[in-house]
Amino acid sequence: MIRMHTIPRRSRGLVIDDENRVRDVVCEMLHFVGWEATAAATGSEGLARLEEDPYDLVLTDLAMPGLSGWDVVTAVRRHSPAIGVIAMAATATPRETERASRLGLRLLPKPFGIEALAAALGDHASRDPVRFGSAGAADGPALSWSARGARSLRSYQGGPTDMAQLRIPLDSHRFATGLSWKDYLAQMGDTRARTEENYAKAVLTDEERRFFASLGQVRYALLLAENWCGDVHRNAPLLARIAEAMPSCELRVFFRDQNLDLTDCFLNNGYRSIPIIVFFDEGWSEIGRWVERAAAATQRAFGVRARTVDVAPPEQQEAAMTEFRKQVQAAYEAPNSLWRDAAKEIRQVLETRLGLASQR
Repeated sequence: MIRMHTIPRRSRGLVIDDENRVRDVVCEMLHFVGWEATAAATGSEGLARLEEDPYDLVLTDLAMPGLSGWDVVTAVRRHSPAIGVIAMAATATPRETERASRLGLRLLPKPFGIEALAAALGDHASRDPVRFGSAGAADGPALSWSARGARSLRSYQGGPTDMAQLRIPLDSHRFATGLSWKDYLAQMGDTRARTEENYAKAVLTDEERRFFASLGQVRYALLLAENWCGDVHRNAPLLARIAEAMPSCELRVFFRDQNLDLTDCFLNNGYRSIPIIVFFDEGWSEIGRWVERAAAATQRAFGVRARTVDVAPPEQQEAAMTEFRKQVQAAYEAPNSLWRDAAKEIRQVLETRLGLASQR
């Protein structure tokens, strides 16, 4: 059963969508209007998160593989009807629109803007003002879009991902204090060998190299990392390869926990995930960012964990974790490597932000 909890000071939304980019953007829009936000890549993952944490609202895509958005809506309304639900759909058929209307389900057509989302949140607040709080209350959620939100929008150009660049505490002087990739490897200690091994294996394809080599606009790449992190060992080597392929790009590595003012500009649904790579132009305007691992890698890790760590008895947990790491690493080294998925995602981010997607 989906648990109900005491409502926290800020309203919390759960975004369920199988598209990584959609999840990130919707979560950032929720943050912008004063909500806390968490993301899930599948319906099953979303329902699991509802079991673990308190939420006031679920925003779910309808067309997802496996457990569909309609299944999510049914489960939430059956077990926790007090949790609000908003559906998202890129292409809603007349039958789906009619079904949503019959269920009293708010349907947001994708892509939608922050004003449409704020209107939907306001609609839910008006239905349940006790649960969501007064729109103008000092300690309630920021649901009054016409007041604070509309004023903020005037300085919010280019979409949710541009908002953070206005407050990133980084310039050429601070950037120069970061470590080069070579110096970062040199200080890693006992995790150096596995990271160097991945660097040797995470070679770009010819097509990937040609694309990244064409991006003269990228002048700086900020990489946030920590020596102990498995995702850093596996993915930072590819990120270094990508930065190296860009003809005018300089890469510097910063330790996450020593630079929290930087790290907190790039939270991943509220978490300080690593590695994070952020690309800047010569004027220190953010071009794009990529966080932690590819969506395909997350799904693969969930599957491997379900077959190993999650089913192992307590006395076999250490061996199960070793097997988990072994299988995840194998997925990166396989012919259809998870590094290809990461390179593809980074390419899509840069193509979109540099206006290159329409030229393909």
